[in-house]
Amino acid sequence: MSDTARLPIRFVEAMAALAENIVLDDEPVRRAELVAGHAKDLLEVDAAAVLLDDGAGGVPDGPAMRRLLHLLPKEGPALHSRQSGRPVRLADVSASAPRWPAFTAAALAGGFTSVDAIPLHCNDIIEGGLIVFRSRPGPLTAEQDATARSLGIHAATLLSLTRDLDQQKRLSAQLEGALSSRVDIEQAKGILAARHRMTPDQAFAALRAYARRHNRRLHDLAREVVSGRFDLPGPGPVASERYLKRS
Repeated sequence: MSDTARLPIRFVEAMAALAENIVLDDEPVRRAELVAGHAKDLLEVDAAAVLLDDGAGGVPDGPAMRRLLHLLPKEGPALHSRQSGRPVRLADVSASAPRWPAFTAAALAGGFTSVDAIPLHCNDIIEGGLIVFRSRPGPLTAEQDATARSLGIHAATLLSLTRDLDQQKRLSAQLEGALSSRVDIEQAKGILAARHRMTPDQAFAALRAYARRHNRRLHDLAREVVSGRFDLPGPGPVASERYLKRS
């Protein structure tokens, strides 16, 4: 079976592997490296990199790639493609010297003579830019170009989903933290109210006043009350009145 006939199967397998692995990595750079790695293998190019909002990653690792990754957020085809939403074709990378001198110098120093950048877009939202490097001048083949565009759409969809998942995780953690904090505070109010013969509202006011006066987090104090490591000074409602007057 020819390489052309195997390509659709390779592409499906690559996208399945990318979908499985990209959600396991919370680091944007690692996600960029995953996409770049599949691009390098599928397009059979010498190197590839991905520029995202919060990082850039590329393969293979080495001094040349690290120099290019340092430049990607500042200038070059990947940044332009990401900003414009259009591909950038450089069959001869030396022609880009007047426009992107630092990038061109770094690419040539790394042994790359042709470059193509493709936006990673999903539902009109650009998630990043993919850039592939080759050591021979000339354009991508029609098959490589079609694969690159398909990869861009699939990768952008996965990156969009992982971004939404990250937001849901952060929101869930915030809600869980807020609930835990509220439970601790309510428990602390009950303990202090019983211990100092005051109402729960007085206990809360005294605890909050103490926290403000001593520059402490209310939740931290509440947890210390619950664990038995902190108590308001003074007996009874006097403790509440004392800290309310001072706050």
